[in-house]
Amino acid sequence: MTDNQSESLAKFRELFNKFDNAMLVSSDERGQPHGRPMRVAAHNQDTIDDLWFVTSRDAGKIEEIREEPRVAVIMADDKRFLSVSGHATVVIDRAKIDAMWTDAWKIWFPDGPASEDIALIQVRPIRGEYWDQSFPNGARFAFEALKARLKDQPIDIPDEPEQHAKVNLAARARPTRRARLT
Repeated sequence: MTDNQSESLAKFRELFNKFDNAMLVSSDERGQPHGRPMRVAAHNQDTIDDLWFVTSRDAGKIEEIREEPRVAVIMADDKRFLSVSGHATVVIDRAKIDAMWTDAWKIWFPDGPASEDIALIQVRPIRGEYWDQSFPNGARFAFEALKARLKDQPIDIPDEPEQHAKVNLAARARPTRRARLT
């Protein structure tokens, strides 16, 4: 791994860990993208091995993932943007649910972790991309935008690991075609 790749992966991990909410995008029955906001249940903060969401067993996204496990996860705030492409798996595992349980989930599952309606969605990332326009990156972007505007030319932003990079995460992902029920 080159220094730039290591720096990009470190920056991706830094941004990845800042987000608590995401848009999970799966494919509906017609193959069209279908996104919905989701609270991140957990993510492996050290290695970016996986990303977890909690949902109801009868939610439409469960069937979508069973039919087509390739998903996208989009995370953003006003200055930072991150996308993850990966493979999702439905996990129904009482021990995992108990280990991940948080009282914040009670608004969806009033019976607590013993609720029979709880399912987990695990996303194993394959690739990611980020854009960071927070200070000082945002100032650099504004300067480049102003320069391009004054020259009446399109903006040219070089890929620098501090601002933008594509990250290969495939070594960690294990694609599946069907949901895992355990």
